[in-house]
Amino acid sequence: MANRKREGELAESAFLHKTLAMGLRVSKPFGDSERYDFIVDNGRKRLRVQVRSTRTLIKGNMYSVVACFKVHHGRSPVQQIPYTDEEIDFLAVQVVPEDTWYLVPVAALKGRVRLNLYSKDHRKPGPDAEYKEAWEPLLGD
Repeated sequence: MANRKREGELAESAFLHKTLAMGLRVSKPFGDSERYDFIVDNGRKRLRVQVRSTRTLIKGNMYSVVACFKVHHGRSPVQQIPYTDEEIDFLAVQVVPEDTWYLVPVAALKGRVRLNLYSKDHRKPGPDAEYKEAWEPLLGD
């Protein structure tokens, strides 16, 4: 899919469907001014979640995804600003071709602006493998 905005909308819809099916309460802020896309309420906590998706396969066996906020300053180069714990609690990444989700706590991003997530065909699990389908923190477990 060539339209990144549409791809993002599809990922947000998939996230909404998945979390609602798990019994979570989910809210979407009005507008695009917040760094997060959803607030997930598990009955004990409210968590801010930024949703991303990727189809971009690099080096034949890794998916690349932007893990930051981009700021455009006219003709200046785009500035990539890492997310902080003051802005989001989790980055949820949908690896579309594999129908897989990664739920990465913002602290685990450690200032990174891009994640490379290993495909199921990679010989190693990858540095962020512990966050693959790791829904438990959102569920409150």
